[in-house]
Amino acid sequence: MIHRRSPVLALALAGLFQVAAAAATERTFAAGGDDKNTNITFESETDFETILGRTHTVTGQVVADLEAGTASVEVRVPVASLDTGIELRNKHLQSGDWLDAKKNPEIRFVSTTARQLEDGSWEIAGDFTLRGVTKPITVRARVKPIPAEAAKAAGLGKGDWLRVSVPFEVQLSDHGLAVPQKVAGRVSDTWKVKLNLFVNAAS
Repeated sequence: MIHRRSPVLALALAGLFQVAAAAATERTFAAGGDDKNTNITFESETDFETILGRTHTVTGQVVADLEAGTASVEVRVPVASLDTGIELRNKHLQSGDWLDAKKNPEIRFVSTTARQLEDGSWEIAGDFTLRGVTKPITVRARVKPIPAEAAKAAGLGKGDWLRVSVPFEVQLSDHGLAVPQKVAGRVSDTWKVKLNLFVNAAS
């Protein structure tokens, strides 16, 4: 006996195969794990002083479908890891007068939308949380795929990687942090941040 497959069933199966194929192109890339793969810098500049700082510590992930041009991003940075090069200034930065590391130990960004633009860059919108105050921001990111062979030759490690570069600005007053009058000439309300991450495919 010959069993004929119904058109409805055939369409349903075809749809399932298409969904499975699409899902197979989405991959998860993990951030952190090795400090040499993370470099986040921040800068405050006024007429009287320039403060330069950095951290090499981050956790989070990028879930991306590079073919479809879609992604989601989550990045977390411990406030205690921020280093301005002067220990006393680091203590001030982490104190309750500034970033209040005890009450708000993390700086966090969680994307709400991400899409690849015609020039190859990515427009990523999301929620940025600093000192417990969350504000929406939109950033422009550069994302460069690094195949496993090239990553191994460069000493990154096993598997496929992405290099993610994001410059953006943070306004302290947007997050409830007013620069004290006595240091207003030396600390800017606007800080320039540059995030450079190498993230590794989980599978």
